[in-house]
Amino acid sequence: MSRTLLRLFLIISLSVNLSNYALANQKIVTGPKPNWLRPFNEQSATTNKNQISDGYYLKLFEQQIHVDKKTAYMHYISEIVSQSGVQNGSQVSVQYNPSFEKLIFHSLTIKRNGEVINKLDPGKFKIIQNEEDLSLFMYYGYYTAYIILDDVRKGDQIDYSYSIIGENPIFQNKYSNDFYFKGSSPISNLFISLQFNPERKLNFKSFNNAPQAKITKQNGTTCYEWSSSAVAPSISEEYSPVWYNDLPHIQVAEYANWDEVVNWAIKLNDYNKPVSKELQKKIDELKKVSKDQKEYAQNCIRFVQDEIRYMGIEIGVYSHKPNDPSITFKNRHGDCKDKSLLLCTLLKANDIPAYMAYANTYSREKTREFLPSATVFNHAVVVAEVMNASVFIDPTIANQRGDLFGLAFPNYGFALIIKEGNQKLTTIPKLLPGLCSVKEEFRLGKKNSEAILSIVTQYKDNTADEARDRFANESTSELEQNYSEYYSKLYGGLEVVEPLKFTDDQESNTFTTYEKYRIRDFWKTDKETNLLKSKLYASAIKDQLPIISNTARKSPIALNYPYYLEYDINIETPSPISVDNSIVSIEKPEYRFRLNPWASGNFINLHYSFETLQNSVYPYKIEEYLKDVENIYDNLEYTLTSSPKGVITNSISWSCIIVTILILGGLIYFALKLYRYSLPYSHDSYEDILPIGGWLILIAMGLCINPFLLIFSMINDGYFTSWNSLSHTNWSTITLFIYEYVGRLFFIVFSILLLPLFFKRRNTFPKIMIIFLGSNVAFLIIDVLAGLIIAPQNNRIWEIVQSREFISQILRAAIWIPYFIFSSRVNFTFVYPHPDFEQEDLETEETGSELEQLN
Repeated sequence: MSRTLLRLFLIISLSVNLSNYALANQKIVTGPKPNWLRPFNEQSATTNKNQISDGYYLKLFEQQIHVDKKTAYMHYISEIVSQSGVQNGSQVSVQYNPSFEKLIFHSLTIKRNGEVINKLDPGKFKIIQNEEDLSLFMYYGYYTAYIILDDVRKGDQIDYSYSIIGENPIFQNKYSNDFYFKGSSPISNLFISLQFNPERKLNFKSFNNAPQAKITKQNGTTCYEWSSSAVAPSISEEYSPVWYNDLPHIQVAEYANWDEVVNWAIKLNDYNKPVSKELQKKIDELKKVSKDQKEYAQNCIRFVQDEIRYMGIEIGVYSHKPNDPSITFKNRHGDCKDKSLLLCTLLKANDIPAYMAYANTYSREKTREFLPSATVFNHAVVVAEVMNASVFIDPTIANQRGDLFGLAFPNYGFALIIKEGNQKLTTIPKLLPGLCSVKEEFRLGKKNSEAILSIVTQYKDNTADEARDRFANESTSELEQNYSEYYSKLYGGLEVVEPLKFTDDQESNTFTTYEKYRIRDFWKTDKETNLLKSKLYASAIKDQLPIISNTARKSPIALNYPYYLEYDINIETPSPISVDNSIVSIEKPEYRFRLNPWASGNFINLHYSFETLQNSVYPYKIEEYLKDVENIYDNLEYTLTSSPKGVITNSISWSCIIVTILILGGLIYFALKLYRYSLPYSHDSYEDILPIGGWLILIAMGLCINPFLLIFSMINDGYFTSWNSLSHTNWSTITLFIYEYVGRLFFIVFSILLLPLFFKRRNTFPKIMIIFLGSNVAFLIIDVLAGLIIAPQNNRIWEIVQSREFISQILRAAIWIPYFIFSSRVNFTFVYPHPDFEQEDLETEETGSELEQLN
């Protein structure tokens, strides 16, 4: 049975078991309206028909609340203006929680052409469960009283009223609420009243230019009244941040400060409750396998996150009161507050201070703007003091790995730590982005039909947690299908060459995936030019930058923050190809983008980096944002061009031939000068002369092969065919190219020079060989440093540094330079000067004739 089916089975089973009895005993009660209602006179207000959606609108929205009587009275009049309104507005539904609330219907009528038709028939109501969050494993115990009206026509007004009596006892008679003055539909008349005993100290705060209240006092009651007419609907804009709320509203709270909320919460969360034998046994096990408090804390966190499944039954007081930690441990399930209290209990059992903390996952940084209230928060987490460091932990995040002090914690903004004496919100440290690194490598065959695409994606820190959780909750075959379909949309038909694989380094919190595909039709024929073309896409960046159509929007654009992506597209072609090396860089306070193309011979690297620096882009910067997005989108596509016979290459240009001849001429001239040069010598040098042997045999073999390897490498890397592409690049890259070009010609010429010097055993050979080896290492190091300056983000440079060829050149110099300095065989083998070399202290003509014979 698949994981999805198992979840569905659990949800259905839970729903049936909890609801059968309650549903069987639920009935609709009718009764008169409360006698404490404030009078309200409807005004004649015109509704803009262009603002009406779904074919109906609210002619009246009336909400009257009596705090002391724990009663909320609601009165709606909706007017049907089209046939779609008959379809969409012919039902009445009311949500309530029977565990502490009672629903009473007062009226339900249809007004048609002056006639009032009574539709209030309790027997026609259906009571259904309204558990929209069951898919998230949350059960709140809400029900909906639902009735479908018959004989509804265009022009009808549906008028109904009801009261809900009761409040959640968990709040201990402390009142809090939010009153909104806009909705999704137009409202002709809006009236809200709040009545309460003046001895109650209710605090009010207005948001987004909410209307002013009319305050009256009579019969020992304080009354706040708000009224509006011709209220336009709110407009929801796509890609708005979760914390954004531009609706006019009033927050009401009876709490004087955050200290009151903390004291209320401490009574709910008993940190010192005795634990069961089973839980104590688990505590002992965790202590036994942990060498110190840090490891113990880490083991506790993983146990609660991974082995206590997320499931919340939040009926009545358990909406805010956690279950006993021993019960949560026994059941092996709990919601955020259950898991948090269990984790606190485990940590405190080993003398680690740990406390519950409340946060709002929607308002986040905006939480600090609210009045102190117990209803401000929707999530419970833990803050612990481990080794004198504060650590925020979300026990509901499964499959977190890595070091305890590097655990990713979402950007919830502020939290209220439930600790005695705490009187304020605490700022939660901002989450640093974990690096997501994507490396796509295209190997193009000599045939135009296909390409092999290899992809390595590495996730670090919080992105590794997300990837690990994704692989834990979905089958590898499902993920492989999703991944292959993703690339099929980009490059057309492809087939999987190797199955999707992954590695998980939990200690460093690095999760890596490996994919390999064959793109069957990599090249597409351009009808205008008859050339073959293929586009490469850095599509992951595109997914992070939403495009919007309305530049006059009022809400910010949400960004995925924090997010940091390094994206490399590597292309290996059958033959060299030119590339525009222009760097593209866009940096704004909200985001940062950079493209750094780089090419060497048959290899092309497109290095992208993208990072979000804030969680949104404000409306006044939207035009600038859209221009940047357009620019970024344009640079996320890269087009390769090929002729029908193969990849277009650059032919050897006349400039290349002329420059090469000039450089070679100068190098050969200098080499000949060196060939004729000799060091001073004495006749003692000819005593005990040794032949070429020992380790010098290896030198001889290397010297014979080296010129061919250097020439082949220079041809293969495209140095002779890349001159035409220099016009498309910048001066720093041109300078580096010329440096490499001259340097490689230098080593080719001098590798050839070393051959006669070696086999003629010239006394200049050891020093020239030392210079050759040393200059080769210096050349490589300077080349790498220059490459890092020009393209600091280019991973190809680091691959060169780590390559076997680079390391072997260093080792070769480190071994052979000391050998040529200190070896006695070298000293007694390379002793002869050039025949034309003149030295004043030659003693006899016999010595001269001997030298001529030897050379």
